[in-house]
Amino acid sequence: MKKIFFLSVALIAFQLAYGQKSTKNKLLGVVTEEALQEAPFDSWYEPTFAAHNTALATIEQLKNINWDSKTAQLFFGTWCGDSRREVPKMLKFLHEIGFPMEQLQIIAVNNTRKQYKQSPTHEEVGLNIIRVPTLIFYQSGQEMNRFVEYPRETLEADLLKILQKKDYTPQYSEAK
Repeated sequence: MKKIFFLSVALIAFQLAYGQKSTKNKLLGVVTEEALQEAPFDSWYEPTFAAHNTALATIEQLKNINWDSKTAQLFFGTWCGDSRREVPKMLKFLHEIGFPMEQLQIIAVNNTRKQYKQSPTHEEVGLNIIRVPTLIFYQSGQEMNRFVEYPRETLEADLLKILQKKDYTPQYSEAK
């Protein structure tokens, strides 16, 4: 019985230390889209998600992509104005084009001086995450390209170029 108790306590401690963390106004670490739909994040997530209208022509061009070997990572900050503006639009776009959401890892990074643009479990290491949001697409584990902070044209036009493997340079090309 004592072993089960201590094992349970250790498991809870691990989840608190390394899982999705929420402080009063920010999320940290690997999070779910559902976490953004809860207070206080829903106050900016829900209206932006609902108001965004993805261009139908763009959706049609991407609906037939084979997603089998593609994955993505989305780095953002709940404290970041650019993330609050772009992340709901990105997630709506991914839903509308049929991207398998289980192949997307959503990572909330910190804004404190000691842990700036870092997550508690350091998924950002080696990825040169300089600005957020940063959405990185991979094919067979190799980076295809990334969207950084805000679009060059429109979110849809930029993501269309990335997913169709066309020439595209992120707004902050030093981030790649």
